[in-house]
Amino acid sequence: MSKRLIIVVLLFLLSVFALGADFLDFGAGPFIQYTKNPFSPETTYVDWIDSRNYLRGYDIRTRIGWAEFDTQVLIVQGNIIDVGEDHKPVYEDDISQKIYGTSSIGFSTEVAAFTKLGIFLGFPMGYSIGSTSSHFWMGTQDNVYSESDILEFIKDITFSYRMKLDVRIGHFILSLAYQVPSSGFSIRNFNQYSLIPDWDNQKIGFSLVSLFL
Repeated sequence: MSKRLIIVVLLFLLSVFALGADFLDFGAGPFIQYTKNPFSPETTYVDWIDSRNYLRGYDIRTRIGWAEFDTQVLIVQGNIIDVGEDHKPVYEDDISQKIYGTSSIGFSTEVAAFTKLGIFLGFPMGYSIGSTSSHFWMGTQDNVYSESDILEFIKDITFSYRMKLDVRIGHFILSLAYQVPSSGFSIRNFNQYSLIPDWDNQKIGFSLVSLFL
């Protein structure tokens, strides 16, 4: 009886993985974000080639059916403003490390052979680590999570518009991403004007994603 059960389970798993070839994708890979506004007239050639204007992190992708869930994670050190008497660095606002990025939900459509265009709503978020305390924020860095004030936290969550262009080559995806925040649209700031993109804070990013499923 136990052998039959094992065979049934194996057949079920094989069926799931066979369907998953079309129904499910999961992958991850390196991600680079250009920190300046790429379309600003003040952005020069020197800005483009300056490595200090690029942040490095990871791009994590999941697709279930038509729905896609993307997360870009960046890890940066806090700003050192001084050195203490113990010869240890003193960080601005006591934040030694920042882990932040954008989690997005959306869908993609094929626009050419092996090429897809995706449209997403992205929710910026991050976790700031300090020597005495740490905090989680979402939408903007000023919107810090507090257990005693969860409703106020939710009311101030804002989002970004995000697009990506993916070129798939076998089990790899070369991706160009474009992101621009709204003008502070949230439950609290619920009006048509806040839906206008904040063009001064446009960002682009590049990633190479390896698909595991």
